[in-house]
Amino acid sequence: MARVLIRLPNWLGDAVMAAGPVSLWARSHPDDELTLSGGPGALPVFENADTPCRLLPLLSTSSSLSALSAEAKRLRELQFDEALLLTNSFSSALVTAWAGVPVRRGFRAHSRSWLLTHGIPFPSPQNHQAAQYNLLLNGTNEMPEPRIHLTVEERAWADDFLKTEGVTGEPLIGMAAAAAYGAAKCWPPDRYAALARRCVDELGARVIFFGAPSEAERICSLCQQTGRGAINAAGRTTLRWLFALIERCRMVVCNDSGVMHAAAALQTPLTAIIGPTNARITGPLAPNANLVDKQVECAPCMKRECPLKHHRCMTEIGIDEVFEIVKRRVS
Repeated sequence: MARVLIRLPNWLGDAVMAAGPVSLWARSHPDDELTLSGGPGALPVFENADTPCRLLPLLSTSSSLSALSAEAKRLRELQFDEALLLTNSFSSALVTAWAGVPVRRGFRAHSRSWLLTHGIPFPSPQNHQAAQYNLLLNGTNEMPEPRIHLTVEERAWADDFLKTEGVTGEPLIGMAAAAAYGAAKCWPPDRYAALARRCVDELGARVIFFGAPSEAERICSLCQQTGRGAINAAGRTTLRWLFALIERCRMVVCNDSGVMHAAAALQTPLTAIIGPTNARITGPLAPNANLVDKQVECAPCMKRECPLKHHRCMTEIGIDEVFEIVKRRVS
């Protein structure tokens, strides 16, 4: 039996895309002891997983030498036989090398090849992110679909939350108007509010807006613009409770974001509004995902802010177009 550490990606969406490859690795190595290491945006994806594993939160998200040294010391005490690095950072390779992990496998990137015992050539940048993770873990370019597994208690919490908000059986539509990468990935907020009003008025739906605590003020404004039927969930949930609410939605409308990938992993129908990013590389892995992507000539630019200042990849996506997709699912 080998003691294996998998260092997870840092962001929620990336962690979800890694979930399928991690599950496949665990099923094909039933005799090994698996530990998953990651930050607060990654580990909740793997709670209540369908394969046994230990979750090891990072001591710190800092990249200071003192923080990296403390992390290395803890890993050394746990005596891992192998580390599989789904992060491409120099620091993650340095930590496992300092920890003396005998086998350290990861992609050759950021001048860290000398820290790896098994440096894997970086795959084509046109491969889907999930395929890249699967290549490292399982040696193939397959894209196993991710799954997030909820507990009975988490589903009960979501039911109680919605009952408190007065949801009594109306179609529930989730909306996530933000994206961690930057403003260029975001459909204009006033269009989300207008879409939400139409969902309430024409479909008899309730609309629940998701967001981080830092987005609470913005989400409050969207709820005020929507009026009756809006629910503000920003900053009121843990990630696991957020997952439970997403599962209860008839559909989720979102930007290219962690919520998009979570909805895919929860098998909740979704409509993803794509702008400056490349859906072939980071798109949701779900057969019930609708992608609205104008594919203007300057996209995908992969920029945090529109370098041309017109943001046409998003502004050319109309409210009617998105509403018709939602209507087909909810009606």
